[in-house]
Amino acid sequence: MRSIRSQLTLALLGTVLGLAAVCGSGFYAWTRHALLARFDAALLAKARALGALVQWDRDHLEVSPAEQLMPEFGAVRHPQYFQIRRADGAVVVRSPSMGDRDLPSAAGADETGSFRDLTLPDGRPGRTVAIQFRPTVEEEAGDAEIHRPASSQAGGDRRGARLEPQPLTLVLAEDQSDLLQMLRTLRWSLIAAGLVLAGAIVAAVTLVVRSGLSPLMRLAAQVRTIDVSSLSTRIRDENMSAELSPIAQRLNELLARLGAAFAREKRFTNDAAHELRTPIAELWALAEVGLSYPGDPATTRQSFEDAMEIARQMDAIVSTLLAVARAEAGPPMLAKDPVDLVVLVRETWHPLTGTAAGKEIQVDWDLPPTAVARADGRLLTIIIRNLLSNAVDHTPAGGCLHIDGRVNAGFIELGVTNTNTSLTPADLPHLGEPFWRKNASRSDTHRGLGLALALAYSKQMGLDLHFDLPQPDRFRAFVQVPFSGPLVAPPQLPRPIARRPASTPSTFPEIPRHVIAPGSSSAQ
Repeated sequence: MRSIRSQLTLALLGTVLGLAAVCGSGFYAWTRHALLARFDAALLAKARALGALVQWDRDHLEVSPAEQLMPEFGAVRHPQYFQIRRADGAVVVRSPSMGDRDLPSAAGADETGSFRDLTLPDGRPGRTVAIQFRPTVEEEAGDAEIHRPASSQAGGDRRGARLEPQPLTLVLAEDQSDLLQMLRTLRWSLIAAGLVLAGAIVAAVTLVVRSGLSPLMRLAAQVRTIDVSSLSTRIRDENMSAELSPIAQRLNELLARLGAAFAREKRFTNDAAHELRTPIAELWALAEVGLSYPGDPATTRQSFEDAMEIARQMDAIVSTLLAVARAEAGPPMLAKDPVDLVVLVRETWHPLTGTAAGKEIQVDWDLPPTAVARADGRLLTIIIRNLLSNAVDHTPAGGCLHIDGRVNAGFIELGVTNTNTSLTPADLPHLGEPFWRKNASRSDTHRGLGLALALAYSKQMGLDLHFDLPQPDRFRAFVQVPFSGPLVAPPQLPRPIARRPASTPSTFPEIPRHVIAPGSSSAQ
C-alpha cells in the first residue's frame, strides 16, 4: 500500500519536473527560432544586395565583380557561395568560390525567398536562400546613365528594339556553423541546468512534503497509542493545523462514544450478572430447604412454587434481553398497519388502573376521540405499555400523570408526563440502557428493562422516542408515530377544574387487554 507521502511526493515531482522540462524546451525552441529568423533575414538581405549588382545592358547581362565588393565570395579560407540561373535552369553566373560546382536548384522560388539547410561544397553545414528577381536595365539619357527595372520597359517606345530581360533565380549559401554551435551550447547548458534544477526540486519537494505531513504524522502517533485500556485519552489539538483540527475533534468525539459504549457494556455485564446471580442463589437456597425436609410435603410444594416463580422472573429477564438484542440487530420493521392510537392507549392503560388508584395518582387525559396512525400494532402496544407502566411505577403516591396526544408535522406525538422526584438532566442519556436504575443500591424491584425495550422497538420501527425534563419535578417520555388519519376535534364537554383522582371509576369502556410487554420493567 502506497503512503500519502510517496503519492504526494511523486505527484509533485512529476508536476514540477514536467513544467520545468516544458519551460526549458519552450525556451530553447523560442531562442532557436529567433536566432534562425535573424540569420535568415541577414541571408535574404545579402541575396537581394547581390541581385542589385546584376544589370541588363541592351542584350546581355553585366554583373559587377562580387569578389571585389564582397570578398567572402572569393578565394578565402571559409568562403560563401552564390549562383544565378535562368528560368530554363542554365547557370548564368557563379561565385569564384564555386569553381565548376553547382548549388542545388531552387524550383518555385519567389521574391520573398525560400530557405533550406544543406552541406556546402567544402563539407561545412550551410543554409541557402533562393530568390527570383529581374535585373535592372541600363539606359543612356544624355551624359547620364539611368538604371531602372526591366519591367518598366514594357510597352511604349523602345529604342533599338532591345530584348526584354527574363527573370533570374539567385541561390545564396552561407556557413551556419557558428549558429549551430551556439544552439548546441544553449541546448547542453539547458540540459545541465535542468539536471541541477531537478536535483534541487527533488530535495525541496521531499523536504516540503515531509514538513507538510508532519502534523498528520504526529496525529497518527497520538492515535497509535490509544487502545481499549486508554479510551479516556484525548488527542491534543491546540497546536494542530486548521485542516486536521476537525479530524482531531471528530476522533475525540468517537473516543468519547467508544468509552461510553465500553462503560455501558461493562455496566451491563455487571448488572446482568447481579440480576441473574440473585435468583440463582434463591434457587440454591430453595433446593437446600427441600433437601433438608424431604418428608414434609407442604415445604416441598412451597419450595417448588417459589422455584417456579423465580424461574418465571428469570425467563422474563432473558426474554426481554433477547427482544432488545433482536430489535437492535434486526432489520427495520416495514409493517405499517392503520392503528387507532387513542383506542390502543386506552386498552394498554386499563390493566394499570388498579395500581394507579392504589397510589392515588391523579391522571389527566388530553387525547382526541380518534387518531389513526400507521405502525406495527404489536410493537407499538409494547412501547406504550412500557411507557405507561414506567410512569405509574415511578410516580410517587399522590403524584400526577398526564397523557396527551397532538399532531405535529405529519406525526402524532404521544406523551406521558409524570411527577419526578429523582431524575436530573445528567440521567437522561442513560435512560434506555438495560439494567440502568437511578437507585444504584438495587433496593427496589425494578430491573431497568422497560425503557430499554421501548427504545429498541422504536428504533426498529423508525420512530422517535425521547425523554425530557420540562420542569425539574416533571419527567416526560414521548414518541412520534406517522399520522395517517384526521384528528377529530373532541366534543365540547364540561370538564372539572380540579384533576380527577385515579381512584375514581374510569370513564373508558372495558376493553380486553391488547398486547402486554414481556415483563413489566422500568428504568427510573
